[in-house]
Amino acid sequence: MLAHAVSAPHPTVDPSMSLHSLHGHFLRPTTPGEECALDVERVSDGRTFASREMTTSVNGGEIFRMLASFQVPEPGDEYQVSMAEVPGPTDGPTPRREGPFDMVELGPSEVRADGTYASTRRAWMRCVAPVLDDPSLHAATAAYGTDMTRRAFRPGSMTAVDGASVASLDHSIWFHRPCDISEGAARSKLGWIEEGNR
Repeated sequence: MLAHAVSAPHPTVDPSMSLHSLHGHFLRPTTPGEECALDVERVSDGRTFASREMTTSVNGGEIFRMLASFQVPEPGDEYQVSMAEVPGPTDGPTPRREGPFDMVELGPSEVRADGTYASTRRAWMRCVAPVLDDPSLHAATAAYGTDMTRRAFRPGSMTAVDGASVASLDHSIWFHRPCDISEGAARSKLGWIEEGNR
């Protein structure tokens, strides 16, 4: 659902702009494979930024709503907090197929002396099928990969999901630069808090 919503607004935006961020809310459950309708609303069109709101409906009921921001790429200051160390994709277990991806699960980082983790989930993922040379398709595929909640273990359940809800309620992504999901990507997640089974 997230990948479809990410793909839908691209044809309505000036081709010089690329996806900058998205903020989505999953409103109701649905069954995979159900026919859905996507609606795109033009919220704003500026010289360097544009915004679109997407809604996804099944049988007339809204199940997902997302606001996306697009930007003309421009230079600026760059800095990044260091990511937790992630071993290479060949240093972990044999990749296993999960949806359209080959995944190499590396587990959480080592527990630090104070009982915390630098990363609560580390993994490599690579799209198995070739993705056309279209940044919007790579963004949609990467977005799909970020919402594989069945495997998004939290600090309290690092190796199992027993008794935990695995449904997404909301989802945000910032696309700081283009990605090539066919090349593979390292994922390092850090869960800051767990409360109320979410």
